[in-house]
Amino acid sequence: MDRVTYLIPAAGFGSRVGSPLSKEMLLDSETGEPLIEKHLRAAQENGAKALVITRLEKLNLIEFIRTKYKDTELVFVEKTPEWTDSLIGTQNLWSNRNIVILPDTVFRPTTILKEIGDLLTNTQVVYATHKVDDPKNWGIIDFTPENKPSIWEKPMNSVHTDAWGVMGFQKSCGVQLLTAHRNSQVNKVPQILDFKCAQIRLEEFRDLTRG
Repeated sequence: MDRVTYLIPAAGFGSRVGSPLSKEMLLDSETGEPLIEKHLRAAQENGAKALVITRLEKLNLIEFIRTKYKDTELVFVEKTPEWTDSLIGTQNLWSNRNIVILPDTVFRPTTILKEIGDLLTNTQVVYATHKVDDPKNWGIIDFTPENKPSIWEKPMNSVHTDAWGVMGFQKSCGVQLLTAHRNSQVNKVPQILDFKCAQIRLEEFRDLTRG
């Protein structure tokens, strides 16, 4: 069976936290490790391939990965309008099963990554979700009665409170999926996905550079 690829978008500028050289290298107050490290370690432990999408300017992040996580693949991109654009640009490096992990987040249970990878064997898209009280700051997921997810990135008005924290997708539908996420934010309207999808619950999800 092919390896799962963990797609870790790390090309942002970290404007919410003062625009450091690499926000992914800020230290987790609980562990003292760089925020991205737990996800790189999870890839090793789960036998997955880690693909970090970043910019050449992030010198400390690049040095850290090349020194300590040499089996991690680095892909360099220019500034893109949305995080989805950076991911779509790496499609030639995707595996059949891919999991998007935001580098400055913490989620539990960590076994959710193995569960998503297993589900992707027979399911096109998997969302691991959590409840939020400020949906306008998150990617919101609402499953229709037909079990088709309606997605809306950072909606200005939404009564739904399920946000995705980790997402997985099969390569065959990845571009269409990520484009729908992008369109939902740019056009400010929800997008309904016509894929075989699954939703699983996270016990905890935190964005460590939010607020």
